[in-house]
Amino acid sequence: MISATFLEFFALALALTGLGAVISEIVLKDGTLFGEIARDVRAMAEPTRLPAPRRIVPEVFSIGRSANSNDLRKAA
Repeated sequence: MISATFLEFFALALALTGLGAVISEIVLKDGTLFGEIARDVRAMAEPTRLPAPRRIVPEVFSIGRSANSNDLRKAA
C-alpha cells in the first residue's frame, strides 16, 4: 500500500520537475528575460493589448433598401 507521505513527495517532485522545465526553457530561449522579470514583475504579468478586430460589413446587393433596415413600417 502506498502511504500518504510517499504521494506528497511524489507530487512535490513532480511540481519541482515542472518548474525546472519552465526555467530551463526560459534559459534556452532567451536568458536575458530573467533580468526583465526581476526588474518589472507586474509589467510581465500584464497581458498585451491587441487592437480590437474590425468588423467587415458585407455589401447588400439588392434593389432598394434591405429588409433589415430597422424601419418600423416594414415590421408591421
